Order: sequence, then structure tokens, then C-alpha cells
Amino acid sequence: MIVKKLKWLIEYFFYRLGVLLLSSLPLSLCLRIGSAVGLLGFFVDSSHRKIAMDNLRMSSVGKDDEERKAILRRCYQHFGLNFAEFIRLKEMAQSMVRFEGEENVHKAKSMGKGIFFLSGHFGNWELLAAAHAIHFGKAHVIAKDVKNIYVDRHVKAQRNSCSLEIIRPRRSVYRILRIFRAKGDIGILLDQDTSHREGVFVDFFGQKACTQSALAIIALKTGVPVVPAFIRRNPDWTHTLRYLPPIVLDNTGDRKTAIVEYTQLFTSIIESQIKEHPDQWLWLHRRWKTRPLK
Repeated sequence: MIVKKLKWLIEYFFYRLGVLLLSSLPLSLCLRIGSAVGLLGFFVDSSHRKIAMDNLRMSSVGKDDEERKAILRRCYQHFGLNFAEFIRLKEMAQSMVRFEGEENVHKAKSMGKGIFFLSGHFGNWELLAAAHAIHFGKAHVIAKDVKNIYVDRHVKAQRNSCSLEIIRPRRSVYRILRIFRAKGDIGILLDQDTSHREGVFVDFFGQKACTQSALAIIALKTGVPVVPAFIRRNPDWTHTLRYLPPIVLDNTGDRKTAIVEYTQLFTSIIESQIKEHPDQWLWLHRRWKTRPLK
């Protein structure tokens, strides 16, 4: 435990050093440094680069490996920018985000049941949540703690400064139901690998992907509308946050079938966004790690 804490403190020191540097610079220079650090990551992070290339090949994204490497270079730069933007999260959320489809949020709110916002690790999802909360009022996001407890405190403080409250995934159902009874907003990212116990298998880029089923289960139970929301980075480094029409789940049929069908629908929506801007998705994650049981 002592060794782990020492490792965390060293990581935290460099993290805070980066925070101090990037928060003191003009925003344009801060973003250029973030992009450069991301590009450096592309060259030195061989383990995740291999995972990402394997994922791109499995997904048939890019016509050949040269094009995939180009996508991946831009992807690393994108996540370097994401880090720099997170340091300036409130500033970015207040001044660098344009909104599209706000009428879909108002339509969902008029149903009086709260809203489940569906998204993925696409664009700058932290900025999406922050901009939404600042624009529409306090919101909740389902997210795991950062493993480094010292970094986690700073991350939580950044989120809280933007009227965001975090819900830990484990044993969260009752809290989620309480929030919806109060007509609150909850965001969930539905594009990461999960266990057989917590997920169902659906098609994602032509491959079977084990996907968290909680969104479909809770939305079927409560009747809460699901509003897909995605943020994309523009060439000028501003962002566009787009809300799609609300989805109201039909719970009159077979429950197990409905869970799979709606989880497939949610996954297909995420896939369609990734296809438009493949360099803005988290290819570094082992999305197809869990395989179907034979």
C-alpha cells in the first residue's frame, strides 16, 4: 500500500505540474501544447497504439493501415486536447460550445420524468457534460472513480465547479431512481466493454460487443426518455453539442428481447457518430475484450 501511495503521489505531482502550466497560459497556447503532447503520446505509447490499430482493423475503419495510422495520430492529438480542455473545463464550457437540437431536450423535459442522456467516449465527453449542466442546470453523470485518489479529488472538483455530480456505477440503481423521481438529468456512456453479468451482446462495427444493459433496463422500468447527446470538435477547436430526438422505450413486449433490441439501438447510434469522426473516439480501449460464451 505504501508503494502504491508513493506511485500515486509521483503521478499526482506531474499531473498538478501540468495543471499549473496549462491553467496559466493563454487558451490558444494551452490547446496547442495539449495537441503536441497527444502527438508525442502516439509515438511513445506503443501498447495502446497496438490495441487501437487492432480495433481499427476489426472495425474496417480506414482503407489500409496507412490511413488507420493517420486516424490514430489525430486521435492521440484529440485526447491531448481533451486533457488540456479539462484543465480549463468551466472556461471551455462557457465559451467554446455551440448547441444544436435543444428543442429535443425541452421535449424530453416536458414529459416530466427526468432524462437519461446517452453518449460515449466520443469528442470531449467531459466538456459535453459540463456544458450541458451549465446551460440547463445541475446534472448527474455515471462514472467510475479515477484509480489515483489524489488525481480523483481534482477531477471531482473540476466537475463539481460545473454543476456536475458523479454517480458511482456500483449499487447506484436506487440513487438513479431517486434522481428521476425528482425529474433530474443523468448522463451515461455506453461504449465500453463490460462483463457477461452486466451486459448483453450486440453488433458494434460488425463485431459482437458486450454492452452495459442498465440503460435499457432502467428506461424500460421508469419510462424515462433517452436523449442521445454527442459533442464533436470543430476545425477551429470550438465544439458542437448536438441533441438527437428523445427515445421513449416501449415496455409492452417481452422484456429480455426489448433489453437487447434497445441496447442494440443505442449502440448503433453511437457507431453512427464514430463513423462521422473516427479520430474522435477512444480506440485505445479493448472494446471487444469480452467474448460470447460458446
